[in-house]
Amino acid sequence: MMFLVIVVALAITFMARLMGVQAATTDMGLLSARAFQAARAGIEFQAHRVLGANSCSNANLALTAAGLNGFSVQSRCILQGTFQEGTRQVRVYRIVSEASYGSYTSSPDYVYRQIEAIITRD
Repeated sequence: MMFLVIVVALAITFMARLMGVQAATTDMGLLSARAFQAARAGIEFQAHRVLGANSCSNANLALTAAGLNGFSVQSRCILQGTFQEGTRQVRVYRIVSEASYGSYTSSPDYVYRQIEAIITRD
């Protein structure tokens, strides 16, 4: 009888730990998706600057929108070059956006995403 009690107690402990791991995995999946959206916001910000204001420079964003609050976003805009296409001069820009949440050294919820885009403007 005592053996059965011990086995059931161990099974319950194992299931409780498994549920905790599943919850943490779900949380990290959600944070990863949010990090991607934060990095995408950096791409969109730089694309707006390049296409709207003809400006290409680095930027640090502090996002305050619901779901993205607390993410740090660094976006870089690099003029890759220019080329002639008929009578038009086309500039090619490379945009790199990095989003992070938490601290790599001290946070168990640390996430990081980097995405890139290429934009042309004449």
